[in-house]
Amino acid sequence: MIHRTEIRSLLAALYPVAALLMIAPAVDLLGTTWPLRVSQAGWRFGSLGVGFGFIVIEILGLALAMAIAVLLQHRRTLRALSTIAIGAAIATTAGIARFLLDYSELRSLVPTGQSAQFDSTTLRALLLACLAVPVLAALGGRGWSASAPPTQGLWQDPASRPDYVIPMRFRDQI
Repeated sequence: MIHRTEIRSLLAALYPVAALLMIAPAVDLLGTTWPLRVSQAGWRFGSLGVGFGFIVIEILGLALAMAIAVLLQHRRTLRALSTIAIGAAIATTAGIARFLLDYSELRSLVPTGQSAQFDSTTLRALLLACLAVPVLAALGGRGWSASAPPTQGLWQDPASRPDYVIPMRFRDQI
């Protein structure tokens, strides 16, 4: 039988795995886009497209870290991760807008024979980013509400909870 302390120890050891899932794609992105040339539309477009391709892995790492925080009841960690998720949703939305502006600027420069490939690659990156925004917002919102301190009510304390539930229609007859 596995003891509760061993389970908690294993869960805590998964935090670095989640961090690796979030940090490794960012390091890869930095490695492929270095040196930074933020003033060039082509560089911005390419780096955002590559970044949108990594977003699923980063969301997986964030979701894993949030699940660990919930299971270990690390409320502050969950609140911090929820803040990161909400910030990432906002940043991704801004990135989508910038990506579309750069696409409209660069589309006319693409040779006619390569326009279909350019459009399909752009659509794939844009689809991933657009799907990521509601996922990040949901993770952030649900994580934020789950990280709230528990209220002291009848149903919060397991010792005060009755062993049975009285159906609503019979409650007035008691």
